[in-house]
Amino acid sequence: MKYTNDTLGRYYMFIAMVISGSIGYFALESNQASENIVFARCAIGSVFLTLYVYFYKKFPSLKEITWNTVLALIIGGVTLVLNWLFLFKSYTELSMGLTTIIYNAQPFILIILGSILLKEQLKLDHIALVTVSFIGITTIVLGGDMQQSDIKVTGVLNALIAATLYALSTIYTKKVSNLTPTFIALCHLLIGLVVFASFFDVNNFNLNINKVHNLVILGLVHTGFMYIFLYGAYEKSNVSSLAIMSFVYPLVALIIDVLVYDLVLTTVEVIGVCIILCSLIIYNSRNYLKPKRNLQNV
Repeated sequence: MKYTNDTLGRYYMFIAMVISGSIGYFALESNQASENIVFARCAIGSVFLTLYVYFYKKFPSLKEITWNTVLALIIGGVTLVLNWLFLFKSYTELSMGLTTIIYNAQPFILIILGSILLKEQLKLDHIALVTVSFIGITTIVLGGDMQQSDIKVTGVLNALIAATLYALSTIYTKKVSNLTPTFIALCHLLIGLVVFASFFDVNNFNLNINKVHNLVILGLVHTGFMYIFLYGAYEKSNVSSLAIMSFVYPLVALIIDVLVYDLVLTTVEVIGVCIILCSLIIYNSRNYLKPKRNLQNV
């Protein structure tokens, strides 16, 4: 069975977002400073991707690397790792629920930036489905811990900055169309390694054997392995698909809260989950049925 690039991209994005949904758990369980988590992800993930790129011969030729490519790689890499930093800081200042709702403003930012920087056409149905998904996220938070949470301005700003940086990283990653996705991911991690080398706090690095394995998992699974799928999705999908499928991430994070931290969902939260699931099902069914209709009309 043959799949279109966008269909494969949505599958890749789904896998990446399922893995990404547990990042918050392992970050909190590692009991590390935000800067140390980012540095560890870059270090471990870059080793993994270096081996992957080497064994699967994903290195480009020198003629494929232009000055515009280098500039886009630098912007994409710096915005990616700074997005991690501000997101982890927001987790320490706000509840997981509030951070999630603010950070998930990024699909809107992504669609707007995509129309400006990549000249992609804004489609009304895509905007509507992203809006419906965001309403679902809002419903979940309103029905849960928002009333019990102190809203700190710095936490809100950190989450908004992280969302904007993530959208920018996605845009500039898509701009690099002449290199393989895994090589781009490797470059971004190496750039992050250089940027955060000076921020690494040796004195506050927790070497407890019961905690440090969380960093290894974050580096290998949530960075190295996940970014093979995430950057593959960037290559194959348009920004609207990426924006809509990104709502899988908060759903998985919520499921982990239920399974690991014994979170009990209220009726309002369950309604919010159903809203997001409906928007995802509608979007993917529309994209699945469209090729079918085209084939029948041939």
